[in-house]
Amino acid sequence: MRCFIAVTTTFHLFFFLHTAYGFEPLKNNGEAIDPTRSEIMQWQEEAVKGNADAENNIGIMYQQGILVKQDYAEALKWYRLAASKGLANAENNIGSLYAHGLGVKQDYAEALQWYRLAASKGLANAENNIGSMYEYGLGVDQDYTEALKWYGFAASKGNAAAENNIGILYAHGFGVGQDHAEALKWFRLAASKGLANAANNIGIIYIQGNGVAQDYSEAMKWFRIAAVKGFAKAENNIGLMYLNGNGVTQDYHKALKWFRLAASKGFVDAERNIEFMNDHDLITHPDYADTSNKVKYSAPKSSSDSENREDMSKKSVTATQEKIQVQ
Repeated sequence: MRCFIAVTTTFHLFFFLHTAYGFEPLKNNGEAIDPTRSEIMQWQEEAVKGNADAENNIGIMYQQGILVKQDYAEALKWYRLAASKGLANAENNIGSLYAHGLGVKQDYAEALQWYRLAASKGLANAENNIGSMYEYGLGVDQDYTEALKWYGFAASKGNAAAENNIGILYAHGFGVGQDHAEALKWFRLAASKGLANAANNIGIIYIQGNGVAQDYSEAMKWFRIAAVKGFAKAENNIGLMYLNGNGVTQDYHKALKWFRLAASKGFVDAERNIEFMNDHDLITHPDYADTSNKVKYSAPKSSSDSENREDMSKKSVTATQEKIQVQ
């Protein structure tokens, strides 16, 4: 068996987790839905009459490009109409547009103002977003204790993203004493609600063996749970397990398959791992069945600012040849 790396791991928290870009999902009668054309037509009729929920949903349609051309400025217009009626979901969505600079100039202070307005009405996603602002020091001084407070408010309402974020604070000892058992407890709580990032983090706990016995098979189980939901980092991690033969029989064919799946979602580290396999002739290795398909990916030399922000751990990779990490 050729072993190229001793895998260590990195926790990842994407700024404003759980719903895309920290936005509230499309809802009908308070329940998140995948809308039909008839439902959308109904919202359009209700929005014209000034219904705040319908106005917010129209905004989400433009923000996400659902059956319309994606248009952040148009989304903001509809969110503002809904927010003018005091709808917390719309206030949170306006905050997320400013936090990410979508259709407006990025402005963390303005984002925080809108998040606070929504949080004052008890919206859990807004409370979680405020926690993230404090954790990363965006628009405010970085303050892990304040971040934990806001995550706690959201978690008390069952917000899975906040539960996962509390787990990350405990895993790293940010604002609290480092406690891997406590971290695992929060990750499990979030994963039980279907949060892929939390399932991926449980897999990382088992790879590291922090607070639990190191168990690659258990790690693989949790990576697969996250990967079923299309979580690119978990797909990349499965690829690394097959590349290194951790908890599975080493299989370059399967490693490449999982790296390609993650790379198809734009995950840069997976593209680098494919390039690594190319550079070391693993794609044309005798153990790899498809010797006719040697693919090159041109990966960026450095991570983006957002990737740097989401990497909250100190990397200490011990590699025999190359630095490839579980993300």
